[in-house]
Amino acid sequence: SVDAVKPLLSDANPYIKARAIWLLSQLGEKGKAEVDKILSDTDAQFRATAYRALRQTVADIMPYAGKMAADTSAFVRREVAVSLRDLPYEKTKPILLGLMKNYDGEDRWYLETLGSNLEGHESKIYPEVVKMFGEGKPAPQWNKQMTGFAWRLHPAEAAGDLALRANNSSLSAVDRQAALTALAFINDKAVANSMLALSKSNIQDVSEAASYWLSFRQSNDWYKLLDWSKISLNTGYERKLAKMKVKQQIMLDEQQSTNERKSQARQMAVDSVGGQMLIGLAADKKLPEVVLPFIQEKIFENPDATIRMQASNYFKRSGTDKIYAIQDILKLKADVPNGKVVFASRCATCHKLGNEGSTIGPDLTTIGKKFDNTALLDAIINPSAAIVFGYEPWLVNTKDGQSIYGFLLSENKQAIVIRDIAGQKHIIDLEKITSKKKQEKSLMPDPVSNGLSEKDLADVVGFLKSK
Repeated sequence: SVDAVKPLLSDANPYIKARAIWLLSQLGEKGKAEVDKILSDTDAQFRATAYRALRQTVADIMPYAGKMAADTSAFVRREVAVSLRDLPYEKTKPILLGLMKNYDGEDRWYLETLGSNLEGHESKIYPEVVKMFGEGKPAPQWNKQMTGFAWRLHPAEAAGDLALRANNSSLSAVDRQAALTALAFINDKAVANSMLALSKSNIQDVSEAASYWLSFRQSNDWYKLLDWSKISLNTGYERKLAKMKVKQQIMLDEQQSTNERKSQARQMAVDSVGGQMLIGLAADKKLPEVVLPFIQEKIFENPDATIRMQASNYFKRSGTDKIYAIQDILKLKADVPNGKVVFASRCATCHKLGNEGSTIGPDLTTIGKKFDNTALLDAIINPSAAIVFGYEPWLVNTKDGQSIYGFLLSENKQAIVIRDIAGQKHIIDLEKITSKKKQEKSLMPDPVSNGLSEKDLADVVGFLKSK
């Protein structure tokens, strides 16, 4: 069979030659010997094909791996690295070191293949990497090879150098961001504290990125590494929350005068944080009857549309019996320019349309092509009739008096993450939660809560259909 197949190695069609290589590798020792010769072919594709074929049929690939680890083609060397993936680290280490020496600092596929091989052994190999590429060089002066391996391996031993690179103004913003990203994936208390220090950096892109990573990691692997109660990632919100807690305490105090409790209730009702706290109390049935009239008087004036919408579940208001007749609205001529203004002022805080708006709610860029005018009006007038999957609202109350309303982003055994209407993420310890309820009403305010007239509705639908 070998004598019959061997001539196909000279076929002008490269696919015929490749098939001959695979077949010969399965034709005993004589066939494997012919494939061994292809390991020296002038074409890297055929060398890689021969190596792949032999990998499937030989008992021990290591002798071939040692031979091909110095191949001039990164494509072939990657094949060698892939073949070592599931073999013992101590056995493959000498060949891996040879492959690492040939990393050019640019080939991300090559780097990823080596990184995959070294998973679980990053701390062991890192001193070899430093010796090979970074010895005697301060972190900000690393070459591309050292930078690449430190980023991909990111062992705890590299944390100090990565922090120096992250906060070095002489490096490019791209290099600083890469160092910060590597730090963010080291699950170590000292590294978390280092990221906290970087969040106070004088370099703006560094402080912003470090703050982002702290916020992101707070909800997962770094949750137990820091005392987050002492870390302020949103001082404005926390100051307002503390202020509202004082007002809540006075409002609930039966020893206070009715006028004082009335005053505090009204102030909370028109504040975005205070209004949320009042809704939380109402949901838990902890609001005293004496303050209800004062809250109902003001809460529908709250600047936060979602609070106005939620309030209708717990408080009475005038005008809620207003009926929007879709057929009558359809007869109105749409003023598209005014519809654009309405969208920008009432809808864009949550919805994205083209390049404008926010991604808190569903993207409406192509909504005008998906629905006709009747369906669009129905969706706006009756937002709770068909809530989009993933946008179901939740109301979470905590032991410290907070009430957070928004979308549930994630939940684990330690905490949940809620994104509110402003796009802010709240990481809440499960032990601090007093109640967590999925809401029946959409986060999107109805037209009454949003202050929209029939003409406004006709105009905004006209605008959406024009896009």
